[in-house]
Amino acid sequence: MYRRQNRGGVAIVLYAIAMFTIMLCMGLALDAGYLYTQKGMGQLTEDIIALIVLGSTDRALTHDQQIAYIEDQVNRLEAANGLPTPFYTRRTESNTEGDVVKLILNAPNPLKTMMMNLIGIGTVNVGLEAIAVRGFINKKINPDCPGNLGLFGCVRLQVQGNPLVDSYRSGLGSYASQAVNPGCGSSSGSGSHGDDDGGHDGSGSGSHGHLSHGGHGGHGESLYARRNLLGMSNRLVDLTGSFCYHGDTQSSLDTEIVGSGLVDGRVTTEYFNGDSDLVTDGVVIETVSDFNLDPAIGSASATSNDNGTVSGGFDGDALLPPNFQLKQTGSNKEILLTAGKKYYFKEIDMAGASKLRIIGNPATAGPVEITLDGDAKFNGDITSDIQPMRPGWLKLTGINGCTQCCVGCQSSGVGHRGGHGHHDAMLPGLKRLFGQEPTQLGALPGSGSQWQLLGTLGVMPNPEVPAWMRPGAINLADGGGEHGDGGGGSHDGHDDGLPGGHADGHYHHSEAGPCDDGPGHSNGSAHSIKFAGNSTVFMDIYAPGYNVNTNGVSQYHGRIMAEEIQLQGNIGFHYDEDLGGCVQVVEADTGDSAKVHLIN
Repeated sequence: MYRRQNRGGVAIVLYAIAMFTIMLCMGLALDAGYLYTQKGMGQLTEDIIALIVLGSTDRALTHDQQIAYIEDQVNRLEAANGLPTPFYTRRTESNTEGDVVKLILNAPNPLKTMMMNLIGIGTVNVGLEAIAVRGFINKKINPDCPGNLGLFGCVRLQVQGNPLVDSYRSGLGSYASQAVNPGCGSSSGSGSHGDDDGGHDGSGSGSHGHLSHGGHGGHGESLYARRNLLGMSNRLVDLTGSFCYHGDTQSSLDTEIVGSGLVDGRVTTEYFNGDSDLVTDGVVIETVSDFNLDPAIGSASATSNDNGTVSGGFDGDALLPPNFQLKQTGSNKEILLTAGKKYYFKEIDMAGASKLRIIGNPATAGPVEITLDGDAKFNGDITSDIQPMRPGWLKLTGINGCTQCCVGCQSSGVGHRGGHGHHDAMLPGLKRLFGQEPTQLGALPGSGSQWQLLGTLGVMPNPEVPAWMRPGAINLADGGGEHGDGGGGSHDGHDDGLPGGHADGHYHHSEAGPCDDGPGHSNGSAHSIKFAGNSTVFMDIYAPGYNVNTNGVSQYHGRIMAEEIQLQGNIGFHYDEDLGGCVQVVEADTGDSAKVHLIN
């Protein structure tokens, strides 16, 4: 006989579960709304502080006085808003005259949660960043100023394989005499580029090495000289393999670290992909500006050069106009260039382990200066009669590689993040928070009118401004900045320094080259400079628009600034600190340099 089961109370259980789920969702929604609102209020406060402080900084003060003033005013405004001091991390950038033209404030801004706390998430960091800029600024690479910029690849800086990268000072003697510091690895390895009893990537033998106790590639003890090197790119810094990089890197977009290498320094980037444990001084995630690379200007030309002083085993007919080709006449030849002379070549093709040697004394006669108007291939050692040779004794300038180097050009070959929007630059001030156009700020207190930040928005009408604030013109309505805004496209109008400018400054993979003014190579660069032959090279390269590939070099001493740099294989790259190189902040002459803008 069928007996009905007692199912009393099941509906209550289901109802309780449903109510709990609904309440949890409501709680999470409340948390999300609370976090969004608090982030908006925190962002508004940070924006106002950045604008007020930079806008009121007196440019008649010395650089140190401006920095001290900014620190003091940020502290006072933090306290006035009930924030602990210091709450914001502060960074400034100055122009060539020493005036502070950019103020960056950052804060993790941890906020407590309600319902999320029930699942173990008690606080959430809703990071804040405010970037205020005075006028319209531009950043450019200057190879002649004091600094430590040894590698700059506009679209990519690639360190791949088993390279050892560090720095030294040629004015203090040879690299080998300075490479005494224990580096990557711990015990033993097997190598190929040794110096009597040890190699760059192991403990083998060789002829052009710089180590004596094993190498990084075999995870032995590698020796390095110094770590005062900065490697930079506007797009991608790519470190892959068993690299040993002694210095800092900086990318305006992406940094990728893959493999078992080590960055003995700090990584600064906007996006990071990899193992931060491989970076000794930490990874800093922050907005980094792009940098301009001025088109190269050669010291020689087709009508003015010292090509007649070339001697040794070269092809004389190929060197004559209109070819201007420097070629060897056979394998294992030596081509001689004279110190203090200026050469113009449309092509350099030194195959078959041909060497290049500087005759004379560059220390007294001056360096050899090569103006390259095409491709170059080196396949042998570069040395000089005077030893030890210094990289500054051979300067190679690559011309006609681009017309707008690193600016307004399309990035090809490294476009793994298509359609990336680079902040809300050019959007006026607080529009990103409220969806409305902000009103123009009136003069700050002291000039006769009351300061009103948000006007008709009604959020903070007529706020009280401390009496210690000085007058200054601040305008949120014009826009002014350094990065584009969202969507697809190809990096148009980037960093042109014009009011209202960057409508579509995007990073997007494109088949067109970054500076496609020439015949085109695999990466889209107009020209290339390649090294091979297990050679030792001393050279200072400035070649905007060129792809520089050192695959096959044993030791490269000097500096490289180009469109794309590839340090591959077992190369030892040793930046010569005596060459210098830095980033300079330049204000565009717009007649509006007194105004301060938000750019993030």
